Amino acid sequence: MKHQYITIVLVFFTFQIFAQKVSDSRLAAEYYRSKDFAKAAVLYKKLSENSSSQTYFTYYVNCLIELKELANAEKVVKRRVKKYPNELAYYVDLGHVYEVQGNESKSKQSYEKAIKKLTANKNQIIRLANSFRMKRKWDFAEIVYLEGRKLLKDNTIFSNEMANNFMAQRKYNLMIDEYLNMLTYGSSSLKSVQQRLQSVLFMDVNDDLKNLIKQNLVRRIQANPNQTQYSELLVWFYIQGKEFDKAFFQAKAIDKRNNENGNRIISLGKVARSNKNFDLATESFNYVINKGSNCTNHYIANEELLHTLFLKYEIGAKNDRNAVLELENKYKNTINKFGKSALTIKLVKEFGHILAFYLHKKDEAIKIMEEAITYKNIKPEQLAYCKLELADIYLLQGNIWEATLVYAKVEKTNKNNPIGHEAKFRKARLAYYAGDFQWAEAQLDVLKASTSKLIANDAFELSQLINDNTALDTSETALKMFALADLFLYQGNNISAESVFDSILIIFPNHSLIDEVYLRKAKLMLKNEDTEMAVEYYQKLIDNYAHDIYGDDALFALAKIYDYRYANTEKAIELYQKLLTEFPGSIFVVEARKRFRTLRGDNPEIEEVIN
Repeated sequence: MKHQYITIVLVFFTFQIFAQKVSDSRLAAEYYRSKDFAKAAVLYKKLSENSSSQTYFTYYVNCLIELKELANAEKVVKRRVKKYPNELAYYVDLGHVYEVQGNESKSKQSYEKAIKKLTANKNQIIRLANSFRMKRKWDFAEIVYLEGRKLLKDNTIFSNEMANNFMAQRKYNLMIDEYLNMLTYGSSSLKSVQQRLQSVLFMDVNDDLKNLIKQNLVRRIQANPNQTQYSELLVWFYIQGKEFDKAFFQAKAIDKRNNENGNRIISLGKVARSNKNFDLATESFNYVINKGSNCTNHYIANEELLHTLFLKYEIGAKNDRNAVLELENKYKNTINKFGKSALTIKLVKEFGHILAFYLHKKDEAIKIMEEAITYKNIKPEQLAYCKLELADIYLLQGNIWEATLVYAKVEKTNKNNPIGHEAKFRKARLAYYAGDFQWAEAQLDVLKASTSKLIANDAFELSQLINDNTALDTSETALKMFALADLFLYQGNNISAESVFDSILIIFPNHSLIDEVYLRKAKLMLKNEDTEMAVEYYQKLIDNYAHDIYGDDALFALAKIYDYRYANTEKAIELYQKLLTEFPGSIFVVEARKRFRTLRGDNPEIEEVIN
C-alpha cells in the first residue's frame, strides 16, 4: 500500500511538471510570434536548462540575437557545445551567431566542423541538415546529405530531403532528378514520387517543370530500358496531362515487356473513359480482349468495352438508329458468349436499358430484367440496381403502380444507404409526375441531406421547382401540366411534351414556370437538332429571366452552341465573359473560364495543369 501511494505521488508530480513545461512552451511561442523577445527569452532559457531539447535552445539563442545580446549568445552556445559535443546542431547555432556578428571566417569554420564530425548515423545526419535548412543554409544542407551518402554507402538515400532542399532553392532540374532517384531500386516508392510530382505540377505555370520531368524520365528510360518503374511514372505523367495516346503507347510497352495480363491497360481505359476519350478507352479494352480468352482479364475487358460504347452512345449518338442497332448486336453477342448469370448482370442491365429506352422494345426489356433479378449469387447491390432499372422501364411503359411498388421495395431493403436514397428519389419523382406534389416534396426534403451529392442536388432541384410553383398557385394546374410534360420527356414522347409546354405558354403566359418551360423547350430543340430554335429559346430566357434561377444555365448553354456548333469564337468569348462577370457564383464558372481562356489564345495545356 505504501509503495502504491509513493507511485501515485510520483506520477502526480511528473504530470504537474509536464503540464507546466507544456504551458511554458506555449506561452514562449506566443511571445516569440508577437516579437516580445525579452519575455520569450526568459521562458526559453528556463525550458532549455531543464531539457536537452535543441529546439528550445535554438529559440533562446534566436531571442538573444534579436535582443542584440550577441556576446551573451556566443557564450551560452559555446557552453552548450561543450556540454553536448555530439549534438552537431549546436555548431550550426554557433556559426549563425558568428555570422550575425559579421565574422564570416569563424562562421564557416563552425559549419564545416559540424560536417567533419558527422558519423554513419542517419538520424544525426538528418538533424544536422535540418539545422542548416532552418537557417536557410541550403548549400551546407546539401553538403550534409552528400556526406551522409558517403558515410552510409548509399547514393540514393536522402533523395526526398535533397529534393525538398533543391525545391527551396528553385533548382527544379536537380529536384526532379532526386525524386526520380527514389525509384532506383524499383516501384515501391512510385506512389510517393507521384504525390510529390503532383505538387510540383500544381506550381507549373508555363510548362517548364512539365518539360523537365518529361526530359528526365525519357533519359532514365533510355539509360535503364529494363527498369519499368520509370516507364510506369511516365504513363502516370501523361495521364495527368490527359495525353492518353502517349500514355497508352507506354503502357502497352510495359505490358508486353513484363508479359502482363492487361491490368494497367484496363485502368488507363477507365481513366480515358471518365475523361470522355471514348476512342482511346475502346482501343485499350480491345487490346486486352485481343490477348485471348486465356487472359484473366478477358471478360472484364469485354464488359468495360461495352460499357464504354454504351456511354459514348448516350452522350453523342442518341438519334443514330444504326449506332444503337450495332450496340444492341454487340450486347447480344457478348451476353450469349459468356452466358446469363451473376457474372454478366451489369451487361444484362445495360442491355435492358438499351432495349427499353432507345429501341422502344419495352416488353422484351421487362422480360429480360424480370429474369435477371432471379439469377443466382447476385450481389445485393447489383440486385437493387437491376430492380431500379426494371421499375424505370415500368414507368416508361406507363405502369405507374408496378413502378411505385418496386421503388418502394428497393427503398425498404436498402434503408440509409445510397441505393435506398436513389430509390426514394425516383419514387418521389414519380409522385411529382403524377401531380402529388405535397407528398413528393416531403420525400425530397428528406433527401436533401443525402450523403450522395448527386442525389441531394437532384432532390434539391426538384423540391425547389415544386415549392417555387405551388406557393402562389394553389390550383397547381400549370405545374401539373408541366409535370405531365416532364413525364412525356422521360418516356421519349417529345411531341406530346412540346405540345403541353406550348399550352402552358399560351394559358399561363405570366406564370413563374415560364423560364423552366423555355429551358425545357431549348433542350428539346437541341435534342431534335433544331439549333436555331434552341438559340431562340435560350435568348428569350436570357432577355426576360436572366436573373432568375436558370439565367446562368441558359447563358452557358448558348455560349457552348456558338462555341461548338456555330464555331463563332467571338460570340462565344462574349457569352463566356458575360457569365463570368454576371454570375461569379455559378457552377459553370470553372469550365467557362477555362474555355474562355482557350478561345482567347491562352495555352490550354497550362490550364489543364492548373485546374
